[in-house]
Amino acid sequence: MKEFKGTKGEWKLDLKMFKQSSKTPIASWITIRNDGRNLAEVKGSHCKIKDRKCLKNAKLIAAAPELLEALQELVFVNSHPGDLGLAGIDAMAKAENAINKALK
Repeated sequence: MKEFKGTKGEWKLDLKMFKQSSKTPIASWITIRNDGRNLAEVKGSHCKIKDRKCLKNAKLIAAAPELLEALQELVFVNSHPGDLGLAGIDAMAKAENAINKALK
C-alpha cells in the first residue's frame, strides 16, 4: 500500500468572516488547517459561511486524508478475502467515520 506523502494528522475547518457591520459580511472563507498551518482555503464571492455548498466542499477536503486511508484499508481487506475478521470490521468502521466527517 502506498503511503500518503501530504500533511499528516487531522485536517480541521476554520471558519473566518470579516464584517463591514454586525449584519453584513463583506468577505468570508473556510480554511483547512493542521497544527496551526493553513493547508487549503475555500473562498470567493460565492463562498459565504452560510453557503451550504461551500461548507460541504470544505468538509470533503478536510476529510480527504481519512477517506484515502479508509479506502486503502478496504482495498487491502478486499484483496485478502479469507483474512477479513476484525480487520474487515475495523476497515468498515473507519470508512463509515470518514464518510460521516465528509458529509456531516
